[in-house]
Amino acid sequence: MPNSQRDWRVDGVKVIKSDRLDSNTPQTPGMLRAAAVNAARGSQKIWAGTVIIHPNAKTGAHHHGARAGPRRPADGDRSIKAARPAARR
Repeated sequence: MPNSQRDWRVDGVKVIKSDRLDSNTPQTPGMLRAAAVNAARGSQKIWAGTVIIHPNAKTGAHHHGARAGPRRPADGDRSIKAARPAARR
């Protein structure tokens, strides 16, 4: 059955254990990503996985494109500070 035809209410959900995360995903300086759900695993609209950002990291700019990404901070400061656009500096 194609992925677009799957219904989690019928097929259930799949748990991706931490040792099965895929770190072969685009990276941003200052962040370490590992995917559980992404296009390589059949998802067309969602990216989900882990992202590690070290304290006081100055991360590079990035965007999520057409994919939604759930967020749930696991530990540490939960604030996000965005840089001002270059035109306003």
